[in-house]
Amino acid sequence: MKKQSWLIRLRRFIITNNTAYRVATFLHLKKIKNFLERFNIFIAVDKKSRQHYASKPNGARKKLDEFIFYIVDHCDLNCKNCSSFCPIAKENYISVEKFTRDLEQVYKLTGGDVDRINLSGGEPLMHPNLLELLSIARKIFPKTSLRIGTNGILLSQKKDDFWKSVKANNFSFIITRYPIKLNWETINYYSDKFDILIEYQGLELGKKTTHHFALDLSGNCDGQKNFKRCGMANACLTLKNSKFYTCAAPAMIYIFNEYFHTKLGEGEKNGIDIYNHDLKEILEFLAKPIPFCKYCDMDNWTYNHQWGISKKDIKEWTL
Repeated sequence: MKKQSWLIRLRRFIITNNTAYRVATFLHLKKIKNFLERFNIFIAVDKKSRQHYASKPNGARKKLDEFIFYIVDHCDLNCKNCSSFCPIAKENYISVEKFTRDLEQVYKLTGGDVDRINLSGGEPLMHPNLLELLSIARKIFPKTSLRIGTNGILLSQKKDDFWKSVKANNFSFIITRYPIKLNWETINYYSDKFDILIEYQGLELGKKTTHHFALDLSGNCDGQKNFKRCGMANACLTLKNSKFYTCAAPAMIYIFNEYFHTKLGEGEKNGIDIYNHDLKEILEFLAKPIPFCKYCDMDNWTYNHQWGISKKDIKEWTL
């Protein structure tokens, strides 16, 4: 096992030690967190790869540097205000065949020149064929950084074969720290045993909070303005159903529409098909506002609410 730096160990101690985390929650360590970020202790994402390209003069990226691949719709935690609509999603997994075809097509488009791919959802650890997906992804993208975004609930239940597969395929994890009880001792034991990198996020104000990204059901918002001011537009590129989207909301809105019997974004071109366009066309599409931007009521977005479990109330996603 590689010797971890003291910075990595300090970060893990504060996030995974329940006593330290309770102290952080009590003290509301926002100022200390901001100080520590200068030393990359709490940085969980590569800021360079998440630049807001919509604010750049040329708009489009030069390459597809990072994207999120949604492989599961539902989740075992079901957070209030979930931006991917997981609490109201039906059980749904991407098939091994579709996963393989789509990744192979992205490789053809990019020549394999992708910095990082994040498997997400929903909760990706719930996928029944996850280990097969890991092997496929690494085979198709041998040089790309591959990562699984998870709430961590299922990690302590995984046995040696799981961790061996993660290690063999050179995957890492990013765990969002929710105010729930996790078996950190087991998680840390396996990550040490198999030398697997785990990054952490979710220490806002000393505890996990939630944001209310309100939707305007009438679609009367200024989409152009929204796209330019949104921190997610063209910064959280999402692959879902063989299409790339500028963020998760238009990719996953079909879940909201089915549950609440709405039609947001239906019949509009909010994503771009990876089988009918070249990379240049895809990047140019992603650098511009999409019709769905008019549904984001950004003037009424609010932040840092107390985290909680969803009641599946439409007001969690609207005013």
